[in-house]
Amino acid sequence: SPPTGTIPSQEDFTGPYGFELHWMNTPHSRGGYVYSPLLKQVFIGMNNILMMEFKTIVEPDPGFYIRALMMYTCDDFVCEPVIRCASHALEDDPRQEAHARGQEQICKCADFKNVGHVMRCTLAEAEYCYDIHSERHSVRVPVRRLQAGTDFIRVPYSFSCKNSCPRGMQRKPVQIVFTLETEEGDVYGRKVLPIKICSCPKRDKDRQERDFKKAQQSQNWPQSSKRLATSSVNDSQQPPVKGIKMEESNFEDSQNEEEKPKHRRQVTVHTTITDHDPYQKVLTRISNLESSTESHHREVMNKLDRLERLFNEFVQQRQ
Repeated sequence: SPPTGTIPSQEDFTGPYGFELHWMNTPHSRGGYVYSPLLKQVFIGMNNILMMEFKTIVEPDPGFYIRALMMYTCDDFVCEPVIRCASHALEDDPRQEAHARGQEQICKCADFKNVGHVMRCTLAEAEYCYDIHSERHSVRVPVRRLQAGTDFIRVPYSFSCKNSCPRGMQRKPVQIVFTLETEEGDVYGRKVLPIKICSCPKRDKDRQERDFKKAQQSQNWPQSSKRLATSSVNDSQQPPVKGIKMEESNFEDSQNEEEKPKHRRQVTVHTTITDHDPYQKVLTRISNLESSTESHHREVMNKLDRLERLFNEFVQQRQ
């Protein structure tokens, strides 16, 4: 399929010429763009220059071109062409004559400052192309003979719309597909570069990197938490607790141990496996309560029995 077809290939392909791309990695946005090694993505401001450097192991024959095509990365929109938003396009084409309704196969963008092209090239020999079948806009430049003392082919690009523009890219992620091809469109090399056109490249880069790291941590969290729970149970030699466990204990609510018990208080203990230390403390407290003297326990139970008999007699009399 042609490099500007309905679904262009997005796989890197070095090819027989060893096609590679490079750019100056700027840690700050003073040059108008920044590159994220973590995301492998370029963040650039609108109308700023992105200087790309293309390199080949073998110098291509005359008649080769380097094409730059923007496309969406999401599978839901991969078939849709990347177009400019209405507000920016109206600045160059107020009457919308470049692609008149009913004449979509005719592209007159060249008569209106290349109004339909989000990606531009500042070289004079740049050629702006339009595929009537896929309705994709692209720009290509001829591969010239390398200058003495250099190994790179330098091509400056700029962008005339943002990812956040409504009725345009609408915050959908995009990427650039660079292809080394012949006049007929035969591809001999391909490289893909994700990019985001925004107002604050440095801010958006830092934010997306934080979100990416949080997503990685959330994916690793279930495994790490499972290992932590397993080691905690093994250290305490306690069997695993499922759900909520309820235990009851009776004790005398009296400050003086010599006094006779006057009432019984029921204590319900809730323990879960979410926190091991409180669980162990509750078990220790229950164990201490159960170790009370037998005589004291008998006195309490005798009084309870008497109360129970009196209550049963009262119920029978009422009946």
